[in-house]
Amino acid sequence: MDRRIVYIGAIPQDIDILKIQRNAMVANGFLAQGVLGTNTFVDGLACTPTSPASLSVNIAAGEIFQFANIDGSNFGSLASDTVHSIVKQGILQDGLVRTLTPPGTAGQAINYLVQVALLEQDIDVATLPYFNPASLINASAAPWSGPNNSGTSQPQTRQQTVQVSLKAGVAATAGTQTTPAPDVGYVGLFAITVAQGATQIASGNISQLASAPFITPKLTEVPAWTQAGKWKYGADSGTLNAMAVTLAPVPAAYVAGMSIDVKAGSTNTGALTLNVNGLGAKTVMKPSGVACTGGEVVSGAIATFTYDGSQFYLRTAQATSTSTSTGGLTAIATTSPIHGDGTSGTPINIDNASTTGRGSVQLASAAAYSGNSPGLALTPDAVWSAAGFQTVSYGSSWAPDLSSGFNFAMTLAGNLLLNNPVSGSIKSGETGAFAISQDNVGGRTLNVASGSSFHFPNGGFPGLSTAPNAVDVIVYKAITSSYIVCGLLKGMV
Repeated sequence: MDRRIVYIGAIPQDIDILKIQRNAMVANGFLAQGVLGTNTFVDGLACTPTSPASLSVNIAAGEIFQFANIDGSNFGSLASDTVHSIVKQGILQDGLVRTLTPPGTAGQAINYLVQVALLEQDIDVATLPYFNPASLINASAAPWSGPNNSGTSQPQTRQQTVQVSLKAGVAATAGTQTTPAPDVGYVGLFAITVAQGATQIASGNISQLASAPFITPKLTEVPAWTQAGKWKYGADSGTLNAMAVTLAPVPAAYVAGMSIDVKAGSTNTGALTLNVNGLGAKTVMKPSGVACTGGEVVSGAIATFTYDGSQFYLRTAQATSTSTSTGGLTAIATTSPIHGDGTSGTPINIDNASTTGRGSVQLASAAAYSGNSPGLALTPDAVWSAAGFQTVSYGSSWAPDLSSGFNFAMTLAGNLLLNNPVSGSIKSGETGAFAISQDNVGGRTLNVASGSSFHFPNGGFPGLSTAPNAVDVIVYKAITSSYIVCGLLKGMV
């Protein structure tokens, strides 16, 4: 932040005060930009019916943060600055009232848009007293009225406030009317529906726009929001096999790595899609990378989905059930069998004494375990089978498919480029190893692809042992699905 320097004995100038104010505004603007970015945000400005109800609404006090020129016109004797822009704060200290007019045609309705923008204006206009040079020789000389004794009035305050306006849409048959788009420089906050013949506005006529840029939550509310999962949890509002969810705040777009939790409204019976905040329906895949076929998501269950850049992957799906104990075993009562992908595993009865109303459960195969198929019961033999080393044929470039196993062995017949794992195959927390052997020629090298998810100590791969038939082992641990820490054990054979 720039600070103005003044000196003892120097003649005071008006720009000393003006520059202090501008410098403070610029500093605050960059602080706001560091927190909020350059998009427009608002706080407060709630829209509510009047009391008693009428055809007017109350707009509460609030503020707007909007990117704008430092000064669009001269600020006193300081020249305008339209070259640089900052985030400015407009404050509406007192609420206001806006009145709406119903359409005149029977059966019609109209939507009004409450839109806001930063309003900067010069106010407190008055004719100010100025220094009269005659007072140097005549102490009783009156001050000048305005600059050069011109009597000209001048503003004393540059106000930054909130411009609130109602933009009327086009009246149409009730139920078909649409809300108009905000004017240039404005952002929309609320839509208000007014039907023909209406005499008052109720709270049900006012709806906040999904795109309204309110600051939510406040900084002190972030821990509670995080604990409650508010940013990534929602209830399914879609239809059978076409899930939909609305998150707040509204995500601008689908982004690879986006993970959300959805309480299912129905049990899917076939291929499944998920649409988040109207961004478009995306196919939901099983962890193994194949499309859903039915039963993967159970009504009332909370399912977790992760986006990979083109489609969602079902990470977990929790069936709703109750359990009882019989003869030391646990019997699970469900409205439908708990199952996996419908193609692997052997159905068994949990309760040997009685299966009435108990349903059944499928055992996970080794492939289903390593592929992270949901809803399957693990057995030790499947776990150890999945943990065995799988032999991979040499190729000059290798993208490990970690949905097919955890440990792999390869004998090099040439140099090798290690690429990222197959998309969607890595599980956060997964651990495994790659046993890399030299052939009887030796001297083969391994390089890690640029920007790879595999990360080695000191930022680079240390290099393989080069002796013929030497064996090195790369051990890995997936911290996240896109960050895998690795170590190299050299000369194991």
